[in-house]
Amino acid sequence: MYLYMTCAYVHVHMCLCTDERPSIHWFKWQADGSVAGQNAEDAACLIRTVCGFKNLPKFYDIGMLLEDAPLLAWTCAAMAWRVRACRPTHIAGVDARGFIFGPLVAMHLGLPFLMIRKRGKLPNEAAVSDAYAKEYAEVDGTEQLAVQAGAVGPGHRVAVVDDVVATGSTLVAAESVLRQLGATVVAHACVVQLAALGAAGRLTAPVFAAVDEDDILPPLV
Repeated sequence: MYLYMTCAYVHVHMCLCTDERPSIHWFKWQADGSVAGQNAEDAACLIRTVCGFKNLPKFYDIGMLLEDAPLLAWTCAAMAWRVRACRPTHIAGVDARGFIFGPLVAMHLGLPFLMIRKRGKLPNEAAVSDAYAKEYAEVDGTEQLAVQAGAVGPGHRVAVVDDVVATGSTLVAAESVLRQLGATVVAHACVVQLAALGAAGRLTAPVFAAVDEDDILPPLV
């Protein structure tokens, strides 16, 4: 399995650094570069819909996706392929699950990765976002995000990675803190987006999702 995944990464990385599309058997791409085919559906089947968790009407559990190495690799490469067209110079991950997918996306593209952490978690914080409402909180409250000094600056183009995009309040804060340092946010990438909640309309950069929400199975009753 390790050799198989290593060879898969090398091939995908070479493709992403050129104009060649990935040709590993679990990749199927549409003519416009979007992801399609059985593998996207396979990834969706590993995302569990949970109702009532943390007082939310719908919560997507990605735990089983993380347990499947080939589909995890596919998911990260799919996100990398989509944001590559936006010509990022850096990949950022949002605390905390953006730290799972972000470094893998950065690795595929051969780009530096930076952490966008909750305030107070980093030494030498250079920029702090405005307070935003927690998206997955059992009680009302706010958070702030921070970036370390020297992480990015003017002229840098950042693609921000997270697991699930819901209302978009976290990514709005991420855009704010990166702009304070002079960077430009060019894209957001996620595993799945709850499109009905309207995050795309609150963000300055486009949102790309590896998995179509419509392919995720409804909760068991």
